[in-house]
Amino acid sequence: MIKYNFYRAVKNIFRFRSHYIIGISGLVLGMASALVITAWVIQEMSYDRFHDRSESIYMVTTDIKNNQGDDNRFPETPPPLSDALEEEIPSITNSTHFVYLYGGRELQSGDVRFNETGIAATSSFFDVFNFDLETGNPKSLEEPNSIFLTRNLATKIFSHQNPIGETVVYNGDKNLTVRGILSNIPKTSSLRFEYLISYTLENENQEEWWQLSDATFIKTRENADQNEVKNLSQQVFRKHITDEQYNLNLIPITDLRYKADFSFFNAEHGSYKKLLTLAFVAVLILVLACLNYTNLISAYAYKRRMEVMVRKVNGASSKQLFYFFLMESIVVSVLVWGLAVLVSEFFSFGFQSILDVELTRFYFNRSILITFPISVILIGIISGLFPAMLASSMEAITKTGRMHVNSFFSGRVRNAFILSQFVVSIALTISCLVIWQQVHFMESYDVGYKKENIIEVVLPDNPQINLEIIRSELLAEPNITQVSLAGTSPVNLPPIFTTEGWQWEGLEEGAHTSVYRIYADENYAGLFEINLVEGQFYSPEKTNENKIVINETFAGLMGFADPVGRIVEHNDKKYEIAGVMEDFNYQHLSNSIQPMAVLYDKSRNKIFIKTENISEDALENISDILTSFTGTTISYSLVSDEFSKLYYGENKIIEALLAFTLLTILLSGMGMIGMITFTIERRTKEIAIRKISGAKIREIMMLLNKGIVKWFLLGFIICIPFTVAGLNYWLDNFAFKVSLSAWIFIEGAAIILLINLLTVSWQTWRAAIQNPANSLRQE
Repeated sequence: MIKYNFYRAVKNIFRFRSHYIIGISGLVLGMASALVITAWVIQEMSYDRFHDRSESIYMVTTDIKNNQGDDNRFPETPPPLSDALEEEIPSITNSTHFVYLYGGRELQSGDVRFNETGIAATSSFFDVFNFDLETGNPKSLEEPNSIFLTRNLATKIFSHQNPIGETVVYNGDKNLTVRGILSNIPKTSSLRFEYLISYTLENENQEEWWQLSDATFIKTRENADQNEVKNLSQQVFRKHITDEQYNLNLIPITDLRYKADFSFFNAEHGSYKKLLTLAFVAVLILVLACLNYTNLISAYAYKRRMEVMVRKVNGASSKQLFYFFLMESIVVSVLVWGLAVLVSEFFSFGFQSILDVELTRFYFNRSILITFPISVILIGIISGLFPAMLASSMEAITKTGRMHVNSFFSGRVRNAFILSQFVVSIALTISCLVIWQQVHFMESYDVGYKKENIIEVVLPDNPQINLEIIRSELLAEPNITQVSLAGTSPVNLPPIFTTEGWQWEGLEEGAHTSVYRIYADENYAGLFEINLVEGQFYSPEKTNENKIVINETFAGLMGFADPVGRIVEHNDKKYEIAGVMEDFNYQHLSNSIQPMAVLYDKSRNKIFIKTENISEDALENISDILTSFTGTTISYSLVSDEFSKLYYGENKIIEALLAFTLLTILLSGMGMIGMITFTIERRTKEIAIRKISGAKIREIMMLLNKGIVKWFLLGFIICIPFTVAGLNYWLDNFAFKVSLSAWIFIEGAAIILLINLLTVSWQTWRAAIQNPANSLRQE
């Protein structure tokens, strides 16, 4: 029987292929989208799990309390901590500490130069992590003049020759010998680097407990209790650091991608908002595609009522008809899965381009295997249940001589499917509009400083470079209006820019005073057009070393009505407050403004150049001037680009949501075609009689479209509370945000209504213009 049902199912799919095309097309699109997103989700959740016993590896962090009593978390720890933890805590089997070389270092071989990010580590690095060493001995890393390259970097520097034993000039003055080659770092590693050098090359002081400079990782025994290890580690730490403002914490390496609430290395944090949003959207799209398929095939099953009647007259039982239609749906599900795999290859390119992510083949193949049973169960069995039950519930001949269909299956369930389509499509469209509105709000928000036409250049850390002469030469260029030397731009200050222990008259004893700080010269405020509300900024004519300029939040924390002229202390050094800056947003708008100060220092190696306009000629002139003074090729960036990167993730979410919303609207349109097809099939005789009685085409079209408006309004009402709750939850992540207005809900709903009405109008028009005589003859 199974073999016969399978044969008949395949034959009927090809026989009635015109009825299946729309339903299968929607399913293929939905399944392909779900397949690609599933591959990405699997890949994201696999971060840092390639290490042996990854569940036993922890990153040790230093927590420092801020003004509100909350912990600011830092990846840097004291250099001696690693060895102390391994020696004193039995459950720790291995530990390592290393210096992450932020910003990279220059590597040179002959005329080939690269600026790459690396790590200064000891051989214990390989005891904790499982980065594949193709060639070389880990112990060679203890030699001061050794360097290990990744396969990718080795190929870039030495082409295809054997790099082992070759010399690389490190940072302009140190000759290092290539002792090992690492396989390229896996895409799913939070720790990104291109080379390893000996730890002593960057940090010879390994005994200073008050120096927060090293990253520390530990590996515990299997099933070791994390809280117990954390408490014991805190006890070891407290023996040397007695200040209770400082504490240790342990973060599982498998949590670094999504649960780490701090910046570390050059790692890109995963966004749970993006992960959950896209995973939820994938489920919605797949469910919507299944609902559409069910509606379309239900209409098709009703159209096949004559076939069902003949089968019943010839003795087919309801059970046999049920299994026959279910088998047909399962065959379709396998066909859909196969087509979706092909389409997903194309979808994956668009997905990677929109979100700027990279999908590896390994996780893509895993997604293909995982989605096969989902396709059979969700599409083949669950989606096929309704048309199968619909067909099996048909009674061959009633007392009136007509075929009868169980009203439950032909009415309530089908209407629930239609309602669900409206709820999903309206909610997703409204969400897309609100997220776009929030992103636009953040990008256009007045953050309190100017960022346009400002170039940022990192100069080599060389005391021989005369920064004042460089500044004078740059200002001689007619296109350059201002130049400032500083430690950083005001765009995005990470917690590492905070300092603790600030004191002033009236401060409560034991209070935590965490302050963000920027080191800059007297031109900084003018270049970025940061406004002052009291006092003045630094002046080139006056002594500035013992002065400080603070923001309004810092002034409010102090509680003085007239903070200018007051004294604040830090590390036994006293500063006089010269001015109070207007608060500006120096972080992502999801963060509130914290106390901040600008300290005077004109020896920093970042130079900011403001021009009247950015042009290729201007950039070339600036590069020539800087190269002539530094002797090296200088790279630059635009502050406006750095600002745009702050909201890069949100922009990618909105692009992805827009694409999936368009897909959802397309699927919704297909669902409406299924509904109107079903309705027309059921009301063919009624339409014919109305036309004979004098009804106009416009009146018939309004009659058929009336049901769409009814279910649309109900779907809109149902989706409002869920959509409002979800959007408020998402907006709560932002300190500065838009408010939800009624108009945004009306606009989103109107879009769906208009598209669906346009989609089905051609169907209703075709039904309305049919010759009533032909319709009655067919009935």
